[in-house]
Amino acid sequence: MTNKNNEMKRQPVKINLVTEITGEQEEKVAQFFDGSVYEDEENLYLRYNEYINGNEVRTTIKLAAEQALIIRRGAINMNLPIIPETTAVGTYETSQGKMRMVTKRTLIHRKQVSDRIYQIEIRYELYSEDEQYRMGVFKMKYRIEEEEKNEH
Repeated sequence: MTNKNNEMKRQPVKINLVTEITGEQEEKVAQFFDGSVYEDEENLYLRYNEYINGNEVRTTIKLAAEQALIIRRGAINMNLPIIPETTAVGTYETSQGKMRMVTKRTLIHRKQVSDRIYQIEIRYELYSEDEQYRMGVFKMKYRIEEEEKNEH
């Protein structure tokens, strides 16, 4: 995804995201997005836009070898670090207010399926800032397919 001059080039992709949340309530949602992906020397960046209750949320997943950062901007503003074997503190903000959240016991896995298809799995437990309330276990499975390049 980087060219010979090592410049970042965004590659259009089709994204299939399956999110499973387990806790007090069980939820499984499949979503499809058009987005883009690009890499620098240390990170992969996956970008796409979601619509939540009719409001746009721009999402960026910054994926390094051993950690991830979920960044959302728009109707929801969120910075959520995912660092395996570590407790990490992030923020979540809506029009109702801002709160700090804690992630624990995480997993990040990236797998190349073919030349144009790869998968990313991010799994974490989410807690309130004081760790008194467990919001649930979140499992996000991304299937990312690069669009074919026209070589005409």
